[in-house]
Amino acid sequence: MGLKTPSVRPLNRSDLDKFKHFNNTVRGFAVEIDDKVVAVYGVLQSIPLQAFSEMDDELKKYPRVIMKCILSFKDILENYSSPIYAMPSVKHVNSPKVLERVGFEENREGVYQWKPVHHKE
Repeated sequence: MGLKTPSVRPLNRSDLDKFKHFNNTVRGFAVEIDDKVVAVYGVLQSIPLQAFSEMDDELKKYPRVIMKCILSFKDILENYSSPIYAMPSVKHVNSPKVLERVGFEENREGVYQWKPVHHKE
């Protein structure tokens, strides 16, 4: 039997029970395989804003889907006009590289910051 194709969709209320959001509003996406959520990612509407992601190892079998998620995460960030902070995952060794790929910079050891780009007209 072949691999199932994961689906990426906006987060819904029931997804919030699957990760710590500390009663903050979130903007993000969930990835499902066979109706099971295997990843969530987005921005926690806290002060300051915080990026989050959580991924089951099962999703590693789908590198194209992971890349699609990284690109959609970058799209989420571009909707903000305030800095967003993130800490790389200790579980996933290339987490810092992913943060850098979407525009985060390490501003002190272990803490990354994304700054909005203001376009000159």
